[in-house]
Amino acid sequence: MSVGKDGIVTVKGGAQPYSAVAKDVNIATVSVKENKVNIRGVKAGKTTITVTDKDKKTGTINVTVK
Repeated sequence: MSVGKDGIVTVKGGAQPYSAVAKDVNIATVSVKENKVNIRGVKAGKTTITVTDKDKKTGTINVTVK
């Protein structure tokens, strides 16, 4: 993904509601609406996004911002 651009990941599985946290918000920020995880590139680098469902099950998204 590019700096200043958004990427959307659709969560398939688990139970809503979902939450998401970026390991490094200086690289990418994240928000969730229903089952869509919106990731915005902030500056070049790599980070991970952890998505958690209502049953505390987690998934990880690896993000590279160029």
